Amino acid sequence: MLDFTNLQKRETWVAQRARMENRGSKHTPSGRHRRHWGQFKLLCRVGEVLVRLSGLEKRGLCNALDIKLNRMELGFDNLPADFDGYTVLHLSDLHIDGMKGLAERLASLVARTEVDLCILTGDYRFRVRGGIEATMQGLTTVRRAIKARDGIHATLGNHDTVEMVAPMEELGINVMANNTVTIGRGDGVI
Repeated sequence: MLDFTNLQKRETWVAQRARMENRGSKHTPSGRHRRHWGQFKLLCRVGEVLVRLSGLEKRGLCNALDIKLNRMELGFDNLPADFDGYTVLHLSDLHIDGMKGLAERLASLVARTEVDLCILTGDYRFRVRGGIEATMQGLTTVRRAIKARDGIHATLGNHDTVEMVAPMEELGINVMANNTVTIGRGDGVI
């Protein structure tokens, strides 16, 4: 049965998010930037040229792609016993279209790991404006490598656009928007 309340909440969220994106207000509460973006971008371009001329670009890219998968064990007093040993893969701030080879490197790391749940927490793309094709291509590469028994759930970041929701969901990624998910194990629920 279709839950119209959640569907209405989601449609409301999509419309609000689209309005925010059109106003450019998803990056600060007021939508106004106090930063000097033009000067900052010029400084970045000058820095980019200097790095290339110095020969450090290749080394920097190698260092940037030397990504490690960190494992942490967390304990919670109120965690149901059936969830002891439950594994979560959390990927955040991928900016996956910002560097050639990044998606493939991430995919090779996560392909070796089976988890119970995967959480993706926004900023999938490098830029805040423009097309999403390269981002979705990289996200597809990473998504194919993820093995998560209880699925993949995601939120959008301030670099992301509501246009990404449908393609992400076509990949089997549940984009969370004004909703929750309940996961059960034995008698336990989180």
